[in-house]
Amino acid sequence: MNYEALKSKKQPSRLLANLFFKNKLPLEKVFKKHSQWLALLRYCHTNGIDGLVLESDHRQWAIITVEKEVVRYTLFDHLGIFGFDVFKKPEDCLDSLFNKGYRTVAPKITFKRCSSIWGVN
Repeated sequence: MNYEALKSKKQPSRLLANLFFKNKLPLEKVFKKHSQWLALLRYCHTNGIDGLVLESDHRQWAIITVEKEVVRYTLFDHLGIFGFDVFKKPEDCLDSLFNKGYRTVAPKITFKRCSSIWGVN
């Protein structure tokens, strides 16, 4: 089965097809990313997306907030806030963060802990 055939089925395996065929990643990395994606979706299905804090491998975090008709993520680290983006759909927000490397759920208190050391004068 080729990439286009897998891509057109619009199944959860679409992520696997993109990672393996399009990005040419080794199989162990494909399965790792796929399992991270499924774990993230399960967490969001159970707990919701509002207030979700995700961590990258570089000790940086993203917090997701839902405001009326938009979903926003804010990127931060121990030095402060350094970026944000706004989406209409929660799926697009999650997908963007996942592709940027924010794949692990962090404790919700992470934002409060970091913001307490920023010390705005």
